Amino acid sequence: MRASIFILILLASLSAINSAKAQESDSPLDFTKPILAPDRIPSGIQVEIQRGTLPAAAADDGTPPRRILFVSLGLIKRFEGWYPDTYNDPVGYCTIGWGHLIEKKLCRNVATDKLGAFSPRPLDPDRGQSLLIRDTWPARRAVQRLVNVQITDRQFGALTSFVYNVGAENFRRSTMLRMLNAGNITGAQREFSRWNRARGNVLPGLVNRRACEAELFMGRGRNLTNGLFDISICRGNLAAAESIVDPIDIDVGEVAP
Repeated sequence: MRASIFILILLASLSAINSAKAQESDSPLDFTKPILAPDRIPSGIQVEIQRGTLPAAAADDGTPPRRILFVSLGLIKRFEGWYPDTYNDPVGYCTIGWGHLIEKKLCRNVATDKLGAFSPRPLDPDRGQSLLIRDTWPARRAVQRLVNVQITDRQFGALTSFVYNVGAENFRRSTMLRMLNAGNITGAQREFSRWNRARGNVLPGLVNRRACEAELFMGRGRNLTNGLFDISICRGNLAAAESIVDPIDIDVGEVAP
């Protein structure tokens, strides 16, 4: 039964990649319309900020963090999706742009002056990218401070995308970080695929994101000319979804055995 479920998830993930591949091209994007990202969930790092639970490793010390490659931003964009106007994400949080969290409530309940800070709308794509770059700062700080071995720019970008999605506290307590700091790069790369659940369910969108992060971590991948990560290279790692013994739910984090 469990194997059948994983096979269905794998097939759904492959279908999503094939569909996205068919829809994506190197043609320019229309930023006046939404660019959908399947199974998008709120950024874990932004939720930590809203809740006041951001760990010290990700806290602002007044200095900019390590810079991030555009290929890493392209990966984050691909899985956050774009909305040129305010909208309620799948869990009811008011959001805009490349997954920028305005407030942890429905947009109709957000103060008018706070929504006005994102006018005029539709949001300009340059403003949206600026918001995203700044939104990644806490994730980048967490990676800088928690990883105590040298990593490449692509490894840094893959980890930034991962921490942006799952949250800094989850990363701080993860087997991935322990393996990385022990110099086990291959073991750390294999850990990405375990983080494929949210709200108790394995989500094809997370399976795909983890596969792309793992590819970038190993130095592979590129952006299309429209600025989004080319997900066609991620297909090889999706087979791992069927054999994961101990998957991790983002909402719960890693549980000690």
